[in-house]
Amino acid sequence: MRDSEIQVIDVDGTPVAPGERGMVRVRNPCMVQGYLNDPNASAESFRDGWLYLGDVVSVETDGRLRIADRADHVMNIMGAKINGFVVDQLMRSVTGVHDAICFKNPKPGPTASFSPS
Repeated sequence: MRDSEIQVIDVDGTPVAPGERGMVRVRNPCMVQGYLNDPNASAESFRDGWLYLGDVVSVETDGRLRIADRADHVMNIMGAKINGFVVDQLMRSVTGVHDAICFKNPKPGPTASFSPS
């Protein structure tokens, strides 16, 4: 990650102290500046040269990031409000699953996909 800068910041954009929770943002010289043909999503995630990932994290004493939550974990699936964090926990509770995460499909409409790894 020698070319990337990662910051964990509070709501005012100030870096947080180690152990405190904050939003993670990333930038590097070869990063794209937005999403193709999606100015609304671009404006939300790409600001001032930074990519805001939407993850709430804390920095461990050894420098590793510990993901705690998402900034927006509510998903609208065909009119039903689903908590993505709860779905993550359910998938992780399945025997043989080491880690899992769900996320909003960036495509419009009620499309969904599943890709086991």
